Amino acid sequence: MGFWAALVVGTGCLSNEHRIPDAELTRLANLPPEARGQRVVVVQSIGDRRGPAVAAQVMPQSAPQYGPGYVDGPNVMIHGVVSVDIPVGSRPPSSGGVGSGFVGGGGGGAAPVRTVQGTPAPGRSAAGGAVPGKAAVRAPSSGGGGGSSFDSGGGDAGDALVVFAIVAIAIAAFAAIGLMVTEGQRYDGAVAMSPEQPVYLHLLNGQERVLSLRDLRPEYLGSVKEARVMDDEGSGLYLLGRAPLDRNGFAFKLDFGSSEVAFEKYLMSGFASNIQVGYFPFQNLGLLGTMSLGFGSSDFENSDFFRNFFGVEAQAFLPGVSFIHFGTYLNAGNRFVQFGGVEQSRPAVGAGALIELEITTRMAFTARAGWTFTNPEAGGWDNDGFAVGAGVSIY
Repeated sequence: MGFWAALVVGTGCLSNEHRIPDAELTRLANLPPEARGQRVVVVQSIGDRRGPAVAAQVMPQSAPQYGPGYVDGPNVMIHGVVSVDIPVGSRPPSSGGVGSGFVGGGGGGAAPVRTVQGTPAPGRSAAGGAVPGKAAVRAPSSGGGGGSSFDSGGGDAGDALVVFAIVAIAIAAFAAIGLMVTEGQRYDGAVAMSPEQPVYLHLLNGQERVLSLRDLRPEYLGSVKEARVMDDEGSGLYLLGRAPLDRNGFAFKLDFGSSEVAFEKYLMSGFASNIQVGYFPFQNLGLLGTMSLGFGSSDFENSDFFRNFFGVEAQAFLPGVSFIHFGTYLNAGNRFVQFGGVEQSRPAVGAGALIELEITTRMAFTARAGWTFTNPEAGGWDNDGFAVGAGVSIY
């Protein structure tokens, strides 16, 4: 729900509440009480923040380590209660994305925030470059002729299409910014906490039970709907590192770039943007609805052009190499072009390459490049153009 709320309103707030997943709650309940705070997986909620996060104090201690999962090295304690396997005086290692620190929302202990956004290419550019088999000639002033299948269109319609594209891209950019500062930045990973940290158990009967992490029992879990801890109370939460990029679930993508469009015998270059919303049922495979919008001007009688594509796109990624993920895409749909007072609508398919650089567990910088092919009435497939872009993916 947090994803779609942020997508609709474009803004949000990172809450002081952190949910403990069901499997993690079961694991904790079966650990020795004194070892339960050493490493706890949490997911930060989106909502109102009632106060700044407590800055968890990390102090050295010389007592032997205890509990499973530890490695040799210096020991530290959080408020003298629980040991954590990180070197004294250093930040805990991050599993990828933005660095670690204290869960923020106010106060000097907030984790640093880094956002990445694509830079749009100029909206107007002179025609140039070359597409094999395409000659740059003057644009037609009316439909028909030369075996082409055109429908007449007016300049007012072209202006309206450009306005539509600008408005749609602006709305998508507003939603992307909202998602970047909410879904993209919320903490999803491991924390260390005191065994005395209060845990809020929301029960199936609608009631709430509050107990310390130390007092959690396996027999309590049958009646628990959800468990949460707060970063603004108790000894606080110390961030041990975000989880790697996780694509499972709903996805929103926005990129900006440029395209070279082949329209019959005419070649045009201009601005292009892809707006995508979809779902990844698997970590490395997803399906997205795609709206590609492009417009620009040409040297051919100073004619403006508009191009859009509506369809579906399948994306597949290889397992990540560090924070870099390589992938590919295939799409299919309908391509519409308006240029020089004429319009053309044809089925189209496309393919290309993807690169994602993970920033957080739920956000990645994306770059893409690929070709589109259209199906003329005479049969066969023609090269419709080439496009490149860069932007952001929110999962």
